[in-house]
Amino acid sequence: MNHRSLCTLGLWLAIGGSAIAASCPPGQRATPRSANAAKTSCTTPSRPRDRKPVDQTRVARARIEWSDRWGAIATGRGNTFGVAFEKLSKHDAETTALAQCRGAVGGDCAIAQSYSNQCGAVAHNRAGTALASAASASAATIEEAERLSLQRCEKSAAPAVAVDCQVAYSGCSYPARAD
Repeated sequence: MNHRSLCTLGLWLAIGGSAIAASCPPGQRATPRSANAAKTSCTTPSRPRDRKPVDQTRVARARIEWSDRWGAIATGRGNTFGVAFEKLSKHDAETTALAQCRGAVGGDCAIAQSYSNQCGAVAHNRAGTALASAASASAATIEEAERLSLQRCEKSAAPAVAVDCQVAYSGCSYPARAD
């Protein structure tokens, strides 16, 4: 083949490819199917999807309601104490803790700690005497409440008394889902 024949063949292939492209339906374009550009197919050009506007008045947000939970610790003489947890009100928690403490002591009790949506702990000195007393604390986690109550127990121990503070109670009153 001579140079003129090759040019004619190239021109014919170019025109043939354009003819194929021109024969694609409206909205489609010719794309090569392989390394040989003479073989083409019709495809729809990809377009980004149009986002539909969201009607904010129709979208209802899921609203979760939470109900507070209360706990209380009452302490009495010696290592006596009473507790309440998972109560719906502060008053209920304190009343329950006082009743429990008074039932053990027979009277002389006071609220040492009230808390909501937290944890509470009581520590007492196991080597205690009649001068011993329970120490309480509340915090966001049970571990922190226990640590604080032990610290308070050790600080409140009489200087002449051996200190052997132990956690006697710990519990949490976390908020509950109100359905």
